[in-house]
Amino acid sequence: MRVESKPSKGRRVPLVLVVDDYDDTRALYVQTLRVAGFDVAEAANGLDAVDMASLIAPDFVVMDLAMPVMDGWDAIRRIKTNPRTKRIRVMAVTGHCAAEHRTRAAHAGCDDFFAKPFAPEQLVSRIRRYLAAA
Repeated sequence: MRVESKPSKGRRVPLVLVVDDYDDTRALYVQTLRVAGFDVAEAANGLDAVDMASLIAPDFVVMDLAMPVMDGWDAIRRIKTNPRTKRIRVMAVTGHCAAEHRTRAAHAGCDDFFAKPFAPEQLVSRIRRYLAAA
C-alpha cells in the first residue's frame, strides 16, 4: 500500500486509487495517471484496496478483478456497501472480458468495465469523464 498525497475533502487534484497485483501493470497505470495530473495511491490486492478506500477516500478507483488475498469483485462489493466509500466511482480493469464478467462486476457495484489491453490515454479519458460528471 502506497499513498502519494494527503487526503483532503477540498483537494483540487483528483486522487485515484490503482489496484492491481502485477507490479508492472500497476506502475504503468500510476505513471500514466501522474503524467495526466492525478494524485495516485496504490494497492496490490482487494483487501488493501478496501482499507485504502476507507482511509483516504479517493475520488476514483481503478480495480483489477483477479487478485490474491481478495479479488476485485469482493473488494468492489465492500467499497460499494460501506457508507463511507459507497459514492466512490470504481472501474474494473481486467483481462476477463466475457459478458458474464461484465455482468458480475456490475452486480458487485462497479461503475464501469474496461477490458485489457487498452491505450493508457483511454484510461485517462474515461476517468476524466466520470469525474467531470460527479
